[in-house]
Amino acid sequence: MANFSQRLGFKPTEMPFQLEDVDEALRTKIWNILNQNIWSYYVYGNSTEASQRTRRFALNMWANHLGKDIDNFPNHFRHQPVRTAVNGYDILKRYFFNCHWAEVFDFIEFVVQKWYRSEALKGKINDALSNHNSAYRIIGTEVAAINSATEVDAIEDALRNTSKSVQSHLESSLSKLSDRVEPDYRNSIKEAISAVEAACRELAGKDNATLSDALKKIPHVHPGMNRAFIQLYGYTNDQSGVRHALKDAAEEVTKADAHFMLVACAAFVSYLQASRPA
Repeated sequence: MANFSQRLGFKPTEMPFQLEDVDEALRTKIWNILNQNIWSYYVYGNSTEASQRTRRFALNMWANHLGKDIDNFPNHFRHQPVRTAVNGYDILKRYFFNCHWAEVFDFIEFVVQKWYRSEALKGKINDALSNHNSAYRIIGTEVAAINSATEVDAIEDALRNTSKSVQSHLESSLSKLSDRVEPDYRNSIKEAISAVEAACRELAGKDNATLSDALKKIPHVHPGMNRAFIQLYGYTNDQSGVRHALKDAAEEVTKADAHFMLVACAAFVSYLQASRPA
């Protein structure tokens, strides 16, 4: 709902879509979330497990994420009685607010992967990303460019409710798609369809079956859905598909291709699980 300043036209009702950007308002919101859920547990001179855990986590981030000399980590993390020098909290905050937008998401990924209570934290950060019109969401333990909450839910559901083998393929597909330095769209598609193949083999009880053969052994799959995924599987295996060398630029696999395949395959994997007979 628009507030007073928005209704009168003094403030835009809709914020710009944040693609390849994290503006100051979003950084502030995310930092506040980290502050309330991690940094605030540290109290100077307090030997409680919560306080010590927070300092150890900050030290881990300092050494293993920022790659800093561990001997140079400040003796005090936060709230020393006399603020005569910059403390660890100040250094991490200054880095967070001044780093490149992509490094903000590197920072978030490290937190989600290493903090011991990351699930609740992940939900709060995703809410902030959504409210600030960010083009990115945390899925599993990685940040990815996702267009809608429905797509996030489809991938998350598949990651939660499938076997380790299927999860491994989906996580690999997501990782290759969301790599901000060297995205690998072709192999992202291969991993996505391999997740479907692995799920179908498990349900069919045929470890070496092709996707089409395995689908024939799963009676609860609707014939139309069966045909659709056999055709998608065919796309990945024909001579111009992603499992063969690309012959020219016209056959380049795009981000849109990989994005569609990941979402479609994750949704189908979830469908297989949800629709199986009790």
